[in-house]
Amino acid sequence: MKTMQKFKQMKLTSQLLLLILSALTVMALVLIIYTGIQFTKSENVAKRTLASSASASVIEKIDRNLYERFSDVQAFAYNEFAIKKLAETSINETINFQGLPTDSPAAKSTSDFMSDNELQNFINTMTAYYAVYDLMLICDLEGNIKAVNTIDKKGISINTEFLLSRNVAQEEWFTACTSSNGIENGAWYSDFTVNQDVAAIYQSNGWGVGFATLIKDKMGRTLGVWYNFTNWESVTAGIRKEEEAKIQQSNKGAYVFITNQNGKVIDAEESTMILNTKINQEKFEAAKEMFTVEGIAVSSKNHQFAWAKSVGSSNYKGKGWKVITVIPSSKVTFQTFFSKNLVGLLIFVGIILALYAWIGFRFSKRVANRINAINQVIKKLSLGELNKTDIDGQDEVGQIGHSVNSLTSGLKRTVEFAEKIGKGTFDTEYKLLSDKDTLGHALLDMRNNLVQFSEEDKKRNWATEGIAQFAEILRTHESAEELCNKIISNLVKYLKANQGYMFLVSKDGNETEYLKLEACYAYSKKRHLQKRIEWGEGITGAAWQEGNTIYLTEVPENYVAITSGIGEALPRSILIVPLKVNDEIHGIIEIASFKILESYQIAFVEKLAESIASSISFVKISERTRHLLEESQQQEEELRAQEEEMRQNMEELKATQEEMQRSTILMKGVLNAIDQSYLYIEFETDGTIIHANANFLQGMGYTMAELKGQHHRIFVGTEHAESKVYQQFLENMRNGVSFSGKVTRYTKAGTKVFLQAVYSPVYDNYNTILKVIKIATIVTE
Repeated sequence: MKTMQKFKQMKLTSQLLLLILSALTVMALVLIIYTGIQFTKSENVAKRTLASSASASVIEKIDRNLYERFSDVQAFAYNEFAIKKLAETSINETINFQGLPTDSPAAKSTSDFMSDNELQNFINTMTAYYAVYDLMLICDLEGNIKAVNTIDKKGISINTEFLLSRNVAQEEWFTACTSSNGIENGAWYSDFTVNQDVAAIYQSNGWGVGFATLIKDKMGRTLGVWYNFTNWESVTAGIRKEEEAKIQQSNKGAYVFITNQNGKVIDAEESTMILNTKINQEKFEAAKEMFTVEGIAVSSKNHQFAWAKSVGSSNYKGKGWKVITVIPSSKVTFQTFFSKNLVGLLIFVGIILALYAWIGFRFSKRVANRINAINQVIKKLSLGELNKTDIDGQDEVGQIGHSVNSLTSGLKRTVEFAEKIGKGTFDTEYKLLSDKDTLGHALLDMRNNLVQFSEEDKKRNWATEGIAQFAEILRTHESAEELCNKIISNLVKYLKANQGYMFLVSKDGNETEYLKLEACYAYSKKRHLQKRIEWGEGITGAAWQEGNTIYLTEVPENYVAITSGIGEALPRSILIVPLKVNDEIHGIIEIASFKILESYQIAFVEKLAESIASSISFVKISERTRHLLEESQQQEEELRAQEEEMRQNMEELKATQEEMQRSTILMKGVLNAIDQSYLYIEFETDGTIIHANANFLQGMGYTMAELKGQHHRIFVGTEHAESKVYQQFLENMRNGVSFSGKVTRYTKAGTKVFLQAVYSPVYDNYNTILKVIKIATIVTE
């Protein structure tokens, strides 16, 4: 009452001024509250944007990571050591004789001897190198495990021997790979699963994802299955934790969860939620579902959230996993109204308006309209609509309009930057709104991570494609010279280098080893040069002597010059890599380039060198064997021609007796050379053994008394002896059909041996088959 009386006693102008000031004060308070609410909404919109970016980033990284694992198992299955381990017979034996049963003791012992150590070393090397696999094993087509890693990803020994007695024929991954329907896109992969063997080996929860694919030989025959089990922390959990920690730096109480396609949590900070908590996306978005994390209730009522679903990567289609990121919502509080610069500016404008209200009412309408225009822009901004205001000027309202326009421009740049990142344009420049631009920093971090992953992916793909390309070259059966020319020309082109040389270890007439230049390549033109390098001579000879890679970026003068159309110049780098396999060096590769070779390119050449060495060794052995066989056949033809000549000249025997004696001595010398150098045995046309030389008896473990009168089938297995292929072989012997090729035979002790053999009929003067002779050498498989 007293206040009202004092008000009535005031002058009319004072009353009007007081009413205006009161109204302005109320309006200012309302504006402050409304602006605070709108600012809170804007913060929550930004949090939803951050949650969306985080969810998309996590699931994309996981998809890319799992795609690499999906590709790994297919690359591993192509490994030659696994193929050696599982292959039962050679290609030639399969075509001509079918060989012995793969489960015979002789076959199994020989196969294991050839590939066990190589395969075990390869599996352990891959486990330590990739550092994402807890378990890596191979099994045959019956499901019997043949090999398994014996170290973990840190190189520490683990107990996996119990798995070698395991049969996995009933496992889902085995039945999927070996079913008649085949496997889609090249490999089988599991959902999130618990592997009890991994849990037992590592004393862990056994969480992870399995990958499997078929192992096939060069002829496309299925030999077995390769299975990898990835460590959960390495492929998914680590990615989720990293993103969650980043968000929590600015949003305490934020969480990132991964669910399977049914909504069950498969990764979360609180491990008790895994497989025990289910998050239904539709119910969660409708605020009809709630769950607790560390005692805090989480729902869309009190959190901003965003989902992202797995779409796979390339031909890896994924399992439909989802990632949800939840961030506590901002609330309208007293601090919200008075702690932000924007609200402070509005209060200041309100005070200025109140102080200048008595000057005239005509300014109040203009200011109110300007504030309302800005407010409409802010309101639209809170809803995600990026529009600018036309309010300008140097006063406080104009400064607010300028700030809003600056914010809008910054957000537009942010949106454009995010869109370009989404399209894969990573070289776009982006200017932060300020040092505290959280969204901008997050986008820059995402861009940098994507660039890094893209570069690493390119390097891995480059190496994988290169290995596949050169595997195709090495698979062809050519001479050593042709193979070397193809290798060095393709390697120089693939590395985008300038010159390449390939030396092979050879022997001169004194049996002295030296490096012979077998092939060279420069500027798309082969140059046929003659060059010999001795043991330890120069840098190339030193690489041969030490057996290690040499990489030079400071090339000595006059070492080598790269010739082009405009002259010659020293290269910037020289790479010299020994062609070494099983500690035996078969040659040297030397690459000269105007550019510096990257470490991953050097590692690629070193890895490729092992395969090249193996192929060169095989080609040399094949050429040597073929040469010996050709000499033997040539000698046989010469003997046959001499026999014909003897038959025609019988009437002139007396006149040519001396010449015939000399021919007989020569023939005996040839036969004696064959008898001393090869395995020799004679058969009746029905396969009955007549005679065998000492080399054959020693190689097969028999005496002549034990063999004479026995049948040829004594050297083959029971199953093969009853096969149609073997019956056809005997029919060919009876009909005088010659044969040349690699065969599998068994010694008296049951040991499998591989022979490069020639079966040839012997005729009399009347073209009647007298017997069949076999000349052979023992070769490796």
